[in-house]
Amino acid sequence: MITPLSRLYPAKVIAVPLIVTALIGLRRDFLARALALGAVRCVVLIAALAVLSVPGSAYPRASFMFLTGPYLRYLVFFILVAAGFADRRIFHACLIALVIGVSIAAARALMGWNANYEAGRFAIGGTYDPNASASLFVLVVPFALLLASRGGIWQWLGFGSALILAGAVMKTGSRGGMLGLAVIMPWLLYIAPRHRRVLYVGGLVIGAILVVATMSERQRGRFASIFSPSEDYNMTFREGRIEVWKRGLGYMAANPVLGVGVEGFMFAEGTLAGKRNEGYGIGYTAAHNSFIQIGAELGVLGLVTFVIMWILSARAAWRVRTESVRRAAELPPPVADQEIGLANACIGGLIGTIATSFFLSLAYDPIVLFIVAACAGLLIGSPFAASSRRSDHAVVVAPDPVPTGAGWRSGRFRPQRQTRGNRRGQRGAAS
Repeated sequence: MITPLSRLYPAKVIAVPLIVTALIGLRRDFLARALALGAVRCVVLIAALAVLSVPGSAYPRASFMFLTGPYLRYLVFFILVAAGFADRRIFHACLIALVIGVSIAAARALMGWNANYEAGRFAIGGTYDPNASASLFVLVVPFALLLASRGGIWQWLGFGSALILAGAVMKTGSRGGMLGLAVIMPWLLYIAPRHRRVLYVGGLVIGAILVVATMSERQRGRFASIFSPSEDYNMTFREGRIEVWKRGLGYMAANPVLGVGVEGFMFAEGTLAGKRNEGYGIGYTAAHNSFIQIGAELGVLGLVTFVIMWILSARAAWRVRTESVRRAAELPPPVADQEIGLANACIGGLIGTIATSFFLSLAYDPIVLFIVAACAGLLIGSPFAASSRRSDHAVVVAPDPVPTGAGWRSGRFRPQRQTRGNRRGQRGAAS
C-alpha cells in the first residue's frame, strides 16, 4: 500500500477542479449581483463575526479548525449556488440532481437501513444524524413537488419522491422534522392546483396511516410526547432543550459582543455552565436551536444578522412570486410558469428550514446556506430583479389581462401531451 496515496480521497480530488471550473465559469454580473444582495451580505457579516470570535472562543482551536475546514467549504458552496442559480438551466439541473439524490437516501430509510444509529431511527450517515436528515428531507419536499408540476415522467418522479421524503421524515424519529413537515403543508396545499387539493389531502392521509402503521412502539412514543410536553425529557432534564436554551441565552447575555466563539456552544456547556457531575457526567450539549446557537456563539449582532438574513431571503422569494403572478402577461408562458414555480418551491423550503432550525443547530449548516443561496439566485435571475435593467427574456404584451393563479403555474400555459399520431404528423410536416 502506498502511504501518501492512501490519504487521497477521490471525492476531494475531483471536487477541487470542479469548484475551480465553476468559479471561472460563473458570469461576473451574476456574482456581482449576488454580493450586492442583503441576504448574501448577512452571510458575509456572519462569517466575519465568526473569524473575530476565535480569540475569545470557549475553545479557540475548535473554532479555528471549523472556520478553516468545513465552514470555508460551506461558503464556497454558498457563493456557487447564489450566483449559479441565477442561470435557470443550472437551477433546474441542480434541483433534479438534489431531488433524485436525496430521495434515494430517503428510500433507504423506508427499507430499514439506519446507518448504525439507535434502533428504529434513520440517519443518512456521519454527516447528518436523524434530526439533520429529517431537516434535509423537509427542505427537498417542495422542490420534488415543483418537478411534479412539469407533467409527464416528471409528475411521477416528483410525487413519488415527495411521498418517499415525507415517509423518511417519520422514519428518522425526529419530532422537529415532523413539525417542519406539518408547517409547510398549509403552504403546499395553498399553491396546489384546486382540482388536485383533494387528491393531495388524500395522499397525505393515506401516507400518514401507512407510516404510523409501520412504526415501532418506540417511534410512536417519541411522537406521542409532542402532545404531552410536560412529560418529555426536554422539559424536565438538565440536558433537555428548555434548560439548554436558557443557558444559551445566558451565554449571549454574558458575552453580547462576540459570544463564546463559533462552534463554541458545546464547550461552553461543558466548561462555563457551572454544571456538577450528578452521576451521569457533564454533558457537552449542542444548542438544539439555530437562533440560540448563533446568539450564544456570535453575540447579539450575530443573532440580529441571522434573523435579517431570513427576512431578506423570504422577501426576495416573495417578490419574485408576486411580480411573476402580477405581470405574467408580459412574459412568455413557460417563463412565467418557471418563475412562479421556483419561487413557490423556495418559499416552501424556507418555511420548512426555519421551522426545523428552531429544534436543530443549523446556523452554519449547508442546509441553511443552500436555501438562502437559492433565494438569492432566484432573485438575481428573475426578469423582475431590477426595474433598471432589461429583462433577459423577450417581452410579450397580451391584448387583455390574463388570469393568473396562486399555484405552481401562471394559468396561461399547460404542456400538451403529444400522442403518437401528433408526433408522426409533426415529423411529416418538418420533412
